[in-house]
Amino acid sequence: MRYNYSKRFAGSVLAAVMAVTLVQPMFGEELNIEEPSAGAALAIENYIASTGSENDLASLLPEKDSSVETNKTTTKTTKKKTSSEEELFSDIAIARVNGGAEGYVRVRRIPSTRGKMVGKIYNNCGARILEKTNNGWYKIVSGNCTGYIKAEYFVTGNKAQDYALDDGYVFANIKDTGIHVRQSPTTKSDVVTNVYNKETYVIKKFSNDGNWVKIKIKAGVSGWVSSDFVKISIDMDTAITIKEEKEQIRKQKEEEARERQAQLDAQKKAESNNNLQSDNSSNTAGNNTSNNNSNKSNNSSNNNSTPSQSTNTQPSYGEASGGGASAVVAYAKQFLGNPYVWGGSSLTNGTDCSGFTMSVYAHFGYSLNRSSYTQVYNGTAVSLGALQPGDLLFYKYGGSTISHVAIYIGGGQIIHASTESTGIIISGMGSPCAARRIIN
Repeated sequence: MRYNYSKRFAGSVLAAVMAVTLVQPMFGEELNIEEPSAGAALAIENYIASTGSENDLASLLPEKDSSVETNKTTTKTTKKKTSSEEELFSDIAIARVNGGAEGYVRVRRIPSTRGKMVGKIYNNCGARILEKTNNGWYKIVSGNCTGYIKAEYFVTGNKAQDYALDDGYVFANIKDTGIHVRQSPTTKSDVVTNVYNKETYVIKKFSNDGNWVKIKIKAGVSGWVSSDFVKISIDMDTAITIKEEKEQIRKQKEEEARERQAQLDAQKKAESNNNLQSDNSSNTAGNNTSNNNSNKSNNSSNNNSTPSQSTNTQPSYGEASGGGASAVVAYAKQFLGNPYVWGGSSLTNGTDCSGFTMSVYAHFGYSLNRSSYTQVYNGTAVSLGALQPGDLLFYKYGGSTISHVAIYIGGGQIIHASTESTGIIISGMGSPCAARRIIN
């Protein structure tokens, strides 16, 4: 079983897009495939992908450019940057191994299979290359982990660039206010909208000369901005050190122990309440019998009276859980077809996967964490073989941490904010890695 650990990897990148076919390396001594705790990870489509055709912004907001660009900017559009782009991406390595998100490569203290393992770098995680050895190893730093990895299990340079762009790991951070977004990568192209300081967008493509980046504005809509006004960054999961993994295991065991104790305490409390209710019923019956006997001479009709019994009944655990969960599912289904918006939490105007689950449960007075990989700590753990409607299901994709969450609706199906191209949908549950119950 692999335990959740989330950290981010950032590096400045500016590179031209090249079409590269990524080849999975064969298994070797440095490659390990772990059995997932609940089946293989479900490949949830990355939030930046769009299966529909992409529209240029100009077709949606036609507007002629009324501004005059400086000669400096115009001149730079003809300057080639290919060599510097390749250089900037040359020290980035991305793990590409078989086994989905559960596959990992050992990070060694020395460049040898006999070296002590100091960490693990999972599939699709990123690293920065510090040096290359003559015997096929890279010395890398990834998160808090520094060590040696076998080069054959990583893509670098143009392949890493192509992969990072395709999977939405490259971002444009806007550095100025009112920057033009254009239909094409040229100052002569129409200005169709503006972007503003500190806004962040996924980069879809670099221009051939490297002076422009194509950013995704919203689902199916993109445009070009000058690279002079953006800071380019890569955002990926990183390696985990052995020390960090042990600490994560310790925390998870503590959490599981707390959950078991809470269940025992709840069971004892329920048994105590049932015993108290039984005692109260017996006392009531005794009092009624005594009253009937004492009033026998005064009211003959009381001779046939029977001891009264309590009519209060406590709902069972299943009844309490089923009713609330059914309401959650019914409420969630009202928003089928509404849009997916990364970072959003509006059930009508747009939400991402964790925003959807958070907002649905907020309607019923439950407060969930904001991200999918932290919502896994909400509620109580539940076996995948004992799911009930309303349970949260979690999935791993593209790294070593949970990246998607959905609401189980029964019958092997889930409702979730899936992708920008699909919005909120119902689909098969696939292979979740964990489940949590919010309503007990």
